[in-house]
Amino acid sequence: MKGICYRHLAGYLLPTPRFEQLVQKKQTRLAVTEDAEVYLAANQQEIAKKLEALRESIGKIEGGLCLDDKGKLYLPSLEKEIPAEVERLRPRVYNMLPQITLPDLLLELDNWTGFLRPLTHLTSGDAPVGDEKLVLVAALMGMGMNLGLTKMEQSCPYTYRQLSWSVDWHIREETLLAALACLDNFVLSAPLSQAWGDGTTSSSDGMRMSVGVKAANAEYNAKYFGVGRGTNIYVHAADIWMPFGKPQVIGTNEEALYVIDALCNHESDLHIREHYTDTGGSTEQVFALATLLGFRFAPRISDALSKKLYLLDAVGASAPLDTLLFEQVNKKLIVEQWKEMQRVASSIRHGTVSASLLMRKLAAYPRQNQVARALTEFGKPERTAFLLEYFRDAALRRRILIGLNKGEALHSLARQLFFGRLGKLRDRALEDQIHRASCLHLLIAAIAAWNTIYLTEAFATLRRQGEEISETTVAHIAPLGWEHIRRGNSPGRCQLNRSFPPSVVMTPIEGWNVITTVISHTFWNVLFASSIPSPLYANG
Repeated sequence: MKGICYRHLAGYLLPTPRFEQLVQKKQTRLAVTEDAEVYLAANQQEIAKKLEALRESIGKIEGGLCLDDKGKLYLPSLEKEIPAEVERLRPRVYNMLPQITLPDLLLELDNWTGFLRPLTHLTSGDAPVGDEKLVLVAALMGMGMNLGLTKMEQSCPYTYRQLSWSVDWHIREETLLAALACLDNFVLSAPLSQAWGDGTTSSSDGMRMSVGVKAANAEYNAKYFGVGRGTNIYVHAADIWMPFGKPQVIGTNEEALYVIDALCNHESDLHIREHYTDTGGSTEQVFALATLLGFRFAPRISDALSKKLYLLDAVGASAPLDTLLFEQVNKKLIVEQWKEMQRVASSIRHGTVSASLLMRKLAAYPRQNQVARALTEFGKPERTAFLLEYFRDAALRRRILIGLNKGEALHSLARQLFFGRLGKLRDRALEDQIHRASCLHLLIAAIAAWNTIYLTEAFATLRRQGEEISETTVAHIAPLGWEHIRRGNSPGRCQLNRSFPPSVVMTPIEGWNVITTVISHTFWNVLFASSIPSPLYANG
C-alpha cells in the first residue's frame, strides 16, 4: 500500500526510452517540439512586440487600456452587445416548439441519434432494447434529476430492483461519456450549430452544490453554502452550448487542477483550440501545460492590472507602462527541465496519466519538485504574453466573456433539472457523486440536442414566411430552453401506456408539422409542479 500511495513521479510518466522513441518518430503529439533556447527566444521577441503595441494603443483603441484623469491605467468595462431582436425572437421561437415530456424527448432523440446504444450491458455488451431501454431512461432521470431510485419507483411503472439493475449493468462512466460524445457530434454536425461556434472553443467552471450528508469531500464555505457544506461540480462547455468530457466533483479551490483533463479526453469530434476559465482555474502551470499541448489558454482574470508581468530578459518599459510590475523568470531552470516538461505533457496527451492527477502529485511534494517549479516558471511568460493581448484586445475579452456565459447557461439548466432532494447531493462516496453528475450531464446534452433540431425548423419556418433573421441574432439564442417540457398538476407521478404501438408521430408546431418516425413504446406524462424558465442566451 505504501508503494502505491508514495509512488515516484517517474512512475506516472512515459518511460524515458519510450518518450525518446516518440521524439525520434515525431509522435509526441505536442505543439512545442523545438529546442528550449529557440522557443524562449521567440517568446521573448513576441512579448517585446506586444509591449510596444500596447504602449502605442493606450487610449486609442476602443475597449483597450486607458489612462484616467490621474494618469493611472485602467481597463474599461465591456458594453453589452446582445441585439435587441434577441429579446423579441427568443420567446417566439420557443413558443413554436412542441410540448413534450422528458421521457419522450429522450426516446425521440435516441431514434434520431442512437445515443442510448453506447450504454451497453457490462458483460454481454448488448445495447438496451425494448423494455430495457425504457427502464434505462427512467434510471437516467432518477439519477440525473437527483430524485433517487426509490422516488423514481413511485413515479414510474418499474420497481426499484429493475431501476437498480439498469444503473448497475448499463450506466457506467465510460458508457455515459460515449453517449455524451454521440450527442456532441450530433449537434456539431447540425447546420444551426454553425451560428453558435465551430467546436474549437470551450470554457470550464465549477457549479457550487450543497451536500446534505456527511461526505468526506464536502467542505465548509460560508460564502457559497452558508452554515452547511458543499462541493463543486466542474463542467466543460463547448461553444455549441453542449457539455463535453467527464464532469468532476472537486473541492472549491481545486478548479485549476481539472482544466486540462476534458480537453484531452472527451471522445467527441470537437477540436478545442482555445479554452476559457474564470480566475479560479488560472495558474502558471495550466498556462504551461496548455501551451505544450497546443491549447490557447485564455482565462478571465480579476484585477488583471495588479498581476505581475514576467520577462525572460530585461525589456525597457516606458511610461505609462512602467507602473506595471515586471519581474524576470528563471530561464536556467526552464532550459534544464525542458525535456522533462515535454515528457510530462506527452504523458498527458498519450493518456498515461491525467493532468489533474499529475498536478495534484506535483503539489503534494513536501519540497517543491524541480519539474513543478519549471512548469511554473515556463507558465509565467506565457501568462504575460496573454495579459498583454488581454489589455489591448476588447474582442478577446468579449470572446472569453461569451464563452464563460455559455457555461453559466448550462449551470442554470442543470439547477432546474437537479431539483430532487432540495437540489442537494446526498451521496457520501465521491464515485457516486460523479456518477450522478454524469447522468445530469447527459440529460442536459439531450435537451440541447433535441432543441437544436426543432429550433432549426422554427427559424426555417419564420424565414419562409419572409422574416429576416441574422446569424448574429441566432448566435445568442441557446438550445437550453425548458419551458416546452410538458408538466402537469401532480408532482412526482408519471404514467406509462405500454400498449401504444410503434408509429409515425406527427409533432405539430405553429404553422407546420414535423414528421418523425418514433419508436413510441410509451407516452409518459411526467407531472411536475410548473414550468421553470432558464437563461437562454449569453450576455456580452
